[in-house]
Amino acid sequence: MPPYVYEFPRPAVTVDCIISSFDGERMWVLLIERKKDPYASCWAFPGGFIEIDEPLETAAQRELLEETGLRVADLEQFRAYGAPGRDPRGRTVAVVFYGFCPWEKRQVRGGDDAKNAAWYPWDRVPPLAFDHDQILTDFCRFLRLKAQVAPVGRHLLPKNFTLSQLHQLYQAIMGEETTAAYLCQLIKKAGLLLPASGDNSTCKRGNGLFRFDLRRYRLLERVGLHRNESGRPLRDSCGKKLRRPAGRKQAPPS
Repeated sequence: MPPYVYEFPRPAVTVDCIISSFDGERMWVLLIERKKDPYASCWAFPGGFIEIDEPLETAAQRELLEETGLRVADLEQFRAYGAPGRDPRGRTVAVVFYGFCPWEKRQVRGGDDAKNAAWYPWDRVPPLAFDHDQILTDFCRFLRLKAQVAPVGRHLLPKNFTLSQLHQLYQAIMGEETTAAYLCQLIKKAGLLLPASGDNSTCKRGNGLFRFDLRRYRLLERVGLHRNESGRPLRDSCGKKLRRPAGRKQAPPS
């Protein structure tokens, strides 16, 4: 027996990818139709087993490309799922990654272990294989919480967008008008928007096309929307700290 190899059961490891997109009105998620058992002909997230010498993110990128033909440059690790019995093939731990795809680059096709690939709206997802229904519910809740503390949208909106498009994105994510309006206000106050035309008066009037200030966007991804570059809380025109409005929490889609 080679050194450092022990006679203990070892679970298999898979990677799964939650890829979301925004069509201007609704949030969508990318699914594949499984070709093989278990769950043949059922829908699931793109994913599969890792190679023995493969980093996790590399495996996720590979499986996504093989099964859907889609390349997503930025994948973030979301969560690991390893409940006994989640996979009928045996004890399997899934490491889930997430990423975003611009709507204009959404073209996909089924390949490898997937006989089909397609986009589904968040609220119209078919029953999913394994525990992917629960994973999607957890992810939707996570993204709604993330949107309240850090900017989202860089990979979901066009490079140049209107304030109406920004509001529609946040309403699609949050599922609630009041919070979406508040978050759009916060995005503006955080100095994340630049006029696409270069005319700063456009920002003051709130019309025309805008783009994200990518340097500031990356900064506020780290320190949070509610703070400025010095780490101090953002305040409104009256000097009060900006706070999330009280409102009914929305249940994520099942």
